[in-house]
Amino acid sequence: MMEEESLEKLEQSLEQIDPEEDLEEDYTQHLFAHPREAEADSQVRPTDDEFNLPYTINGHALYATLELTLKPGQIVFVDANVVTTMDRHILFVNKLRGGLLDTLRKSLGTDALFLNQFTAEQNVGHLQLAPALPGDVCHHFLTIEKGIYLRTDNFLACQPTVKIDTNFASMKHFYNDSESFLLRLVGQGDLWFSLYGGLVEISMDGKLAYNPDYIVAFEDTLDYEMTKQEGLAVDRLRGDVWGGKGRLCRFTGQGKIWLQARQANSFLNYIQSILLNLRFPRLN
Repeated sequence: MMEEESLEKLEQSLEQIDPEEDLEEDYTQHLFAHPREAEADSQVRPTDDEFNLPYTINGHALYATLELTLKPGQIVFVDANVVTTMDRHILFVNKLRGGLLDTLRKSLGTDALFLNQFTAEQNVGHLQLAPALPGDVCHHFLTIEKGIYLRTDNFLACQPTVKIDTNFASMKHFYNDSESFLLRLVGQGDLWFSLYGGLVEISMDGKLAYNPDYIVAFEDTLDYEMTKQEGLAVDRLRGDVWGGKGRLCRFTGQGKIWLQARQANSFLNYIQSILLNLRFPRLN
């Protein structure tokens, strides 16, 4: 009797399914979100042609790519490692050397950025960029009134009217590893940066503390202080750990903070533990 009732309920459930419904299409639309164009941006950009650089963020927030549309004569600075495709109307001008980048190299003691300059010739051109790590892409229009602090690893592209402040003293020792640096960007223009994992954007007014490895960018209207929480430090206990110095960034004031939902040091530690187990398997 129980089996007959179960079969009857199953038949009723199957009858309610619409055979014309395309479940695969619905899933695909959810996985690969529609492009997020500049018109949907909450920021108001000037209407001048100098700052009117159309862009589209394609794909899902976990695997986003950036497409820039350059009008003839428009110039954009791009991280040399993120260019995937360009059409025949895009002209690679040169690899930026000397001047500002030399000053930056002397300040940091290493090459923090490798920038290429691209422009469009006589026709509109399209340039496609993809971050090194899976995650989202964020656009921010920089204004003269507010600068922004940005992690160099996350920089994607900017307009030439965005400048690097080389007088910023705290370029080093912000993150829990020695390979990442914090830059202060000033001026006016479009700026694009990547995030490992999803984007968490916070508008704060008060006091907050964060693990700096999750911090991608923040406005210079915020005051910050770097402290060390001994309970979070693990590098003294394990010599092979990435990061783990126990640093905390304490913010005060008003402004925006852009956080990434994941951080590379934790992922590297996870991968390293797997590789060690493969190389030196445990004996039962």
